[in-house]
Amino acid sequence: MRSAILALLFFASFVIRIAAQTTHLVPSPADSIQNAINLASDGDTVSVGAGVWHERINFLGKAIRVVGLGPGVSTIDAQFTGSVVTFSNQEQSNSILEGFTITGGHGDPFFFGTTLQSSGGGIAVIGAYVPNGPAVCSPTIVNCEITGCFAERGAGVWVFGYSHVDLVDCRILSSTRIDPTGVVVSPVGVGGDGVYAQLNCRVTMTGGEISASEGAAFFVETASLGSTVSGVTFDSNLGSAVLFNGGQSHRVSRCRFISNSSPTSGGAMACGNNNVPGSFPPILVEDCIFVGNSAPFEGGALYVGGSSEVLVSSCTFLSNSASLHGVASTIGFAALEFRNTIVRACGPNPVAVTPNPLGVLTLASCNIESGPVAPGVVDVDPLFVDASSGDFRLEAASPMIDAGSNALMTTSALDFAGRPRILNGTIDIGAHESDDIANHATAAGNLVDPGAGTTFRAIRVNGDDGGSDHRVAVPAFSPWSLSFTSPTWMTPHPDFAIFGALAEATIETVVNVPLGVGEMSFVPCPVVPQFEGPVFTLTSTVPLPCNAVLPSVPGPTWTTPLIPGLPGPIDVSFQGVVLDAVGGLHTTNLLIVNIR
Repeated sequence: MRSAILALLFFASFVIRIAAQTTHLVPSPADSIQNAINLASDGDTVSVGAGVWHERINFLGKAIRVVGLGPGVSTIDAQFTGSVVTFSNQEQSNSILEGFTITGGHGDPFFFGTTLQSSGGGIAVIGAYVPNGPAVCSPTIVNCEITGCFAERGAGVWVFGYSHVDLVDCRILSSTRIDPTGVVVSPVGVGGDGVYAQLNCRVTMTGGEISASEGAAFFVETASLGSTVSGVTFDSNLGSAVLFNGGQSHRVSRCRFISNSSPTSGGAMACGNNNVPGSFPPILVEDCIFVGNSAPFEGGALYVGGSSEVLVSSCTFLSNSASLHGVASTIGFAALEFRNTIVRACGPNPVAVTPNPLGVLTLASCNIESGPVAPGVVDVDPLFVDASSGDFRLEAASPMIDAGSNALMTTSALDFAGRPRILNGTIDIGAHESDDIANHATAAGNLVDPGAGTTFRAIRVNGDDGGSDHRVAVPAFSPWSLSFTSPTWMTPHPDFAIFGALAEATIETVVNVPLGVGEMSFVPCPVVPQFEGPVFTLTSTVPLPCNAVLPSVPGPTWTTPLIPGLPGPIDVSFQGVVLDAVGGLHTTNLLIVNIR
């Protein structure tokens, strides 16, 4: 009997598990997305095919996935009849909307206190006026494009009342303050927000873009909790790209702010609250790039008011403008700190505290053009790779490399481009961390003359060791040769191996291998992980796991035959390993051949 009961329980569990994985297809058998949602149970998936679906949908509190084929393929168009997608029944993170274009949204009427506002044109996440658990409503939105939607509050996405939304790789475009009938419902910069979070809410946005909003791109207010924005591009928004009006512990990282503006102050960001100073961690802005943002009054990029505290760390500002202070301005009790940051071409006195003895401005380890003369502030050309095309990486000769302060580093372990933040012992100044191997001490190798105490460069191309840049230029189609010279103090002449890679080595991509010493050592033959493209053993006097390209013999000097001229552009990197008389391994200098 007991075994029969167990078998029955197993069967019931099996049936429940299968039922929980039902996929409802649209357009067949369900003829609309909402009808498929009506049929679905927790754990189900609603799979939507290609086409335009003229409807509004509501998740009805169900823990389901509603999945389209991707933006531009599967579209939900409400034709301005109301909010396109609504979450209003305590949905949590397992209520997922993914892979749609959301358009034609018109915010539904909603009373906030005594004020009637149209809210949530594209997506409405509606919680409650009072708290109910950790988050009243908390859905997940993935890979959606929300475009051309209208509302006075949250034309793209509106989040209300102790709720939280996760936006992952979403694009929110052309949110408007102009009613579909053509009526302009609010002044420039007010209404038509891309994302609006209201009353103790928070938003997490990872990746994606918010562009051409007629209001703020990302607006969080009314005692809201700490929101996080990471890896987002903000472009050409009219009411500030990011607005934090109240709240605490917000974080903005690895974002790009381009050509945003404000009708008043703070073209890229504006922050204000009435917290007791020091009661919460400051709003953190790190590893971001600000270019061409503007405001008619103060703070072309950043404005800090009330008792807000803002920490700007490892950022780059270029060509931001305002009547006063092209980059940042504070007023009231506000505190603003800049660390390890570059400010260029932003007008005179670009970072300042508006005259008020209660405001605080701290500058540490920064490069500020036309800025204050103060300890920890320099004014030098940072030598960007190509600022005119938006490439703010640092050239090999940049004075910003290894010029920052590790003690001032904040939470991020990655730079703007996602590289490790400290690659050469000391943090760089600016949004980008240089991965140029020329700036790494171990690129010189660990062959040190015990008599002179100097580094011995064993590898050369056409007699050139590359100097401090560790590079040798060879004209395209011009013959060249590589040589290895044994250290004179090592007798008998040591065994050695030389490895190569068809790529320009960088600090972040090299690996430690058993045969090599130090992080510049190449893998002796292609293995996984293969970080540097085709990796090969050029030559070796000892047996290795794979064949050498060229033969070699122990001796004071080994030289390749003359290598025929190669067409450019091609980069080839070389490094050697030397075995001394007692079996110790040493790396040679690293050498990069740039054929152009």
